[in-house]
Amino acid sequence: MTDDRRSYYTDAFLNEGGGGWVCYRTGLTVYEESMAGRRYVTAGWNGAGFPSNVLDAYHTKQNPGDYSLPFAFELEANGVSLDYGWVFDGFEKEEATLENGVRVLLCRATLRSETLPLTVVLHTTLDGTAILTRKLELRNTGSEPLLFGRIAVTGGAAGIVRGYRRYVSLGGDPSAAFSVGYFDSASWGHEGSFSWHPLKPGRLSVSGRYRDGRYRHPAAFLRNNIDGGIFAVQFGYSGGYSLVFDCKADASGNADGAAAVSYSVVFDGEAPRLRVDPGESAFTPEVHIGMINGDLDGIVYEMHTHIRRSVITLPPAPGSEGGIVESGMGPERTMNFAAVKHFADTAAACGTETLIIDAGWYCPPGKEGEWNARAGDWEYDRELWPEGIEAVRDYIRSKGLKFGMWLDAERLGKSSEAARVHPDWLTKPLSGSGSTLIDMSNPEAVAWVESQISKLIEEYGAEVFRLDYNIGSAEMNYRGADGAAGYPRYAENTYAMYRRLRLKYPGVVFENCAGGGGRTDLGMMKNFTHTWVSDWQIAPRSATITNGMTMVLPPERVDRLASGMNSHTAGSLDFIIRHTLFGRPTLNSFGPVGSEFNPLQIGFVKRSYDIYKKYVRPYAPEGRIFHHTPERGGEAPCGELILERSDRDRTVGIIGVFTLAGGSFDGRVFPRGILPEGEYEVYFDNSGAKTCVPGYSLANDGIRVRVGSPMSSELIVYKKKNV
Repeated sequence: MTDDRRSYYTDAFLNEGGGGWVCYRTGLTVYEESMAGRRYVTAGWNGAGFPSNVLDAYHTKQNPGDYSLPFAFELEANGVSLDYGWVFDGFEKEEATLENGVRVLLCRATLRSETLPLTVVLHTTLDGTAILTRKLELRNTGSEPLLFGRIAVTGGAAGIVRGYRRYVSLGGDPSAAFSVGYFDSASWGHEGSFSWHPLKPGRLSVSGRYRDGRYRHPAAFLRNNIDGGIFAVQFGYSGGYSLVFDCKADASGNADGAAAVSYSVVFDGEAPRLRVDPGESAFTPEVHIGMINGDLDGIVYEMHTHIRRSVITLPPAPGSEGGIVESGMGPERTMNFAAVKHFADTAAACGTETLIIDAGWYCPPGKEGEWNARAGDWEYDRELWPEGIEAVRDYIRSKGLKFGMWLDAERLGKSSEAARVHPDWLTKPLSGSGSTLIDMSNPEAVAWVESQISKLIEEYGAEVFRLDYNIGSAEMNYRGADGAAGYPRYAENTYAMYRRLRLKYPGVVFENCAGGGGRTDLGMMKNFTHTWVSDWQIAPRSATITNGMTMVLPPERVDRLASGMNSHTAGSLDFIIRHTLFGRPTLNSFGPVGSEFNPLQIGFVKRSYDIYKKYVRPYAPEGRIFHHTPERGGEAPCGELILERSDRDRTVGIIGVFTLAGGSFDGRVFPRGILPEGEYEVYFDNSGAKTCVPGYSLANDGIRVRVGSPMSSELIVYKKKNV
């Protein structure tokens, strides 16, 4: 359901007659699973609020035989497949209140294996949106260790089109029945490159961080092109994953053709994935999954609302709720006290609110480029900062800015003293390659990392903490002390550490960065205020990254940079600045140290951020974003890109029209964040023109926009009168 006046309904029940038939209801979304013989399978989804036995004597549960992957979860332990041989052992539920005051329904379905001494508890959280959260608890009830290979946290039937041959538009082709949308690349600098792909008969796997690179956000959408409905999944884990979709054509021998799609969310990596000793339990990462009878805008809003309500639940630092405007200075620029003054003066003039001292602050003068190799020696260099870090902090604060510091906290650079003293703390990749990654499955190492972050906050006075993570995927794939994959315990300990730090320092802004977009998953994001999604800031791809990544994360959680990392090398000033307004803006500098400010340039930046603060930030924590042109990506994206943000009540919003490589635009844009009633004040930022337009006319006739050259833009602001 996508009505902004919604309420948040949750319910779950065990159907009469037993058999492990569980019905989960959250908003208007219904998800069911049940026993089928000795299998536990998905019984179906419904986006209109109807359980499959709404007609008591004639249920419409899905037939597991129609699907290649019918199982609600998949396990393999000690070399034995556990797809079969389950006994349903009960169901219970209880209400709970999260840190942010949101009420949720916690559900637990328990199954017992007849094959191995294992009990599985399926933990499901319902928060009233169309998205539910699922994780598995694996309990060893025997006397010997259980070593888990394949683990699919959730899966099963996702949808079916019956009689596709009857649809003339399909031409008898089952590939046209469903489309899968995902980010096409797992490589650095290509984050958010979204497109839809026809789901052909057979199997499609979208992977990252183990079978592919680490820069693809672990999310996908499944769209039913015939019967409607759209399905979304995100895996809340910073390690390996595979999102598998399987189309079984002509299921059940249907003469008119039936295309049945099942899915599987695989907790991927080297085997054994987990070791569970006798009498112990282990938890899998969480999956966030749901569906609606609606469009992409609708499911994106449901996912964003779910993330805001029940995923990122720790309160943000006071004053940062809607997205403070940040700035930072790093080793690609001069780093000394004179540079701090220049950057702080620039930031204040542009209307930003923080200045972060990025990588290199611990290096000797002229050696800032060794920031990577020296990571781990977290003492500020007194030759680089003879005035002391206190003077740096005090000057930044004197300009009305928050003082921030950067740390690549989970690494020991090859030239660092810390690596020489503690080589035993580093992971030992299965590939045989070297590593700079601290093994966070080691409690001693975790305690040291935690103390270094605390030092930044307590001794140096950091009010903003920027975390980096400059590693290769190979460093993540290693064996832990128990012989199983090391990264699952690494992630568990790391998430717990950042949670402790967030609770200990509630007034500090915690910002996540991982070489750009290398760790944007919801497992990591639970304990951070916001995240970088890419280190690629050059037009036109900079805008398409903003476009794609705001589909899977709320825009107020998505950092986008202007005036740094070579963003100045392509695009107009308005293009460079404006796309950041559709995320959380961050800037660098606009001239070398010692140069004068260009008032035309700084004035435009200040005006743009004033628009952000007035028309975007106040409503951002509950606001909406609309992707008018979702499929934009590739090395040199072409055409136009149109983004829109509005408040929840559809009274105020902004629209950005961006021309990409070789593009221009002369056409109408139809606002999606308005109501067809009353009048709206409409402002065109390029010309400064203002007019009043009835909401009905905006909705039906649109707004004429012309952007005549490539990599330029127009920004439109609308506000309902008398509101």
